[in-house]
Amino acid sequence: MKIHRALAGTIAALLVLQSAANALSLQDLDTIKTPGFRAGRTEFHPYYKLAETYDSNIYLVPRDQANGARVGGGVLGSWITRNTLGLAVKQPIGKLQTLAAGYEFNSDLYSQQSSVNNNTSQDAALGYNYKGAHGIGLSFDDYYQNTTDPAFSELVQRQRRWRNRFNAAATYGPEHGRLIAGIDYTNQVDKYLNPAFAQALNHNTNRFGGKLGYKVQPKTNVYGAYHHEIIHYPIPAALDKNNRSEQFDAGIEGQLLQKVFGQVQTGFVYRRYNQDAVPTTSRITRNWTVGTAVTWVPTIHSTVELDLRRGLQESSDAIDRFYIFNDAFIRAKHKLPWKLTAGVFAGVSVNKYSEAQNTGGLTAVRRDDIYQEGATLSYDIKEWITTGLEYQHRERNSIFTGQFNYDDHRTTVSLALKY
Repeated sequence: MKIHRALAGTIAALLVLQSAANALSLQDLDTIKTPGFRAGRTEFHPYYKLAETYDSNIYLVPRDQANGARVGGGVLGSWITRNTLGLAVKQPIGKLQTLAAGYEFNSDLYSQQSSVNNNTSQDAALGYNYKGAHGIGLSFDDYYQNTTDPAFSELVQRQRRWRNRFNAAATYGPEHGRLIAGIDYTNQVDKYLNPAFAQALNHNTNRFGGKLGYKVQPKTNVYGAYHHEIIHYPIPAALDKNNRSEQFDAGIEGQLLQKVFGQVQTGFVYRRYNQDAVPTTSRITRNWTVGTAVTWVPTIHSTVELDLRRGLQESSDAIDRFYIFNDAFIRAKHKLPWKLTAGVFAGVSVNKYSEAQNTGGLTAVRRDDIYQEGATLSYDIKEWITTGLEYQHRERNSIFTGQFNYDDHRTTVSLALKY
């Protein structure tokens, strides 16, 4: 039972980070500058990356104690060889429409306890974009991910899951007009193959709404937005996690200052659950939200990115139906002479759970503080060949019980070919 709970906690902490790191973005295809090759008007851009990483704590568990006590499989370091093979495709349709597609395959090979940890993942994306007259735009995209969550020990297998997310949007924003408007819809399906995790984690999310704004400057909009979200768990054992949310947001987007671009947004979410989890649990939660991502470009060689996020995240815990995440992340990059690019990054996440629970004789409301920082250095051998070096440190302190704590160091060298 303890192993199951700790594994669930590890999964909950990594779900957002892992999906963000592995996501194959169709928007990135618009910035491809490598040569590629063509068949008619269709562009093909294959790529390959080899990365060799040393991870000091592959199971993300607390330090082994002097008395011999340890959590899960204990602290174990391993070399990880990752091979990534992908293909991006762009197909213009006239002057107003574009089709884009991408596929990526990853293979991870571990030097330690490979029978448990070796794994593969796949990502696929397909999208359509239309930009017409009078500022009318339409877009559709579908993203599929098949991956595994980390193992917790040499005795507990990785948990394979898949996710499919479909988005549709229609926008209105004439170049010389002041009014902007848009409507959007998202459907996301999350499924685990292991029946034990499927009962607690499989769910469908439907979100729809729109926004209305005004151009205060040619490249700057202020806006208000409303979205309705429905989260449904099909397994009867998890029906108490079904909920509906109303979210209201306001913000400013576009060119915020002379050299600052992005979005600053804040809002409020009202969520109501269909039924009580326990007699003392409220069906209603009200929370402040933040969705901010800005980029500062002080010089043509430097960029600084800042992300601030606050909102509700579905929980894998048996007691808590959700937790409130508070994320702050900053990254800076600078292009040096000799085709070198250096970067540094740092971030902090504070996850606050909703209900008190008892683990290891302690009853409290769980809170996880996660810190990460690191540095990168890359060298462009050619326009399409890049080598890189990255160091990352991650640490989690759980103000609840020490079994969720971890300290992890990752050092990676890589070679990427993007044609």
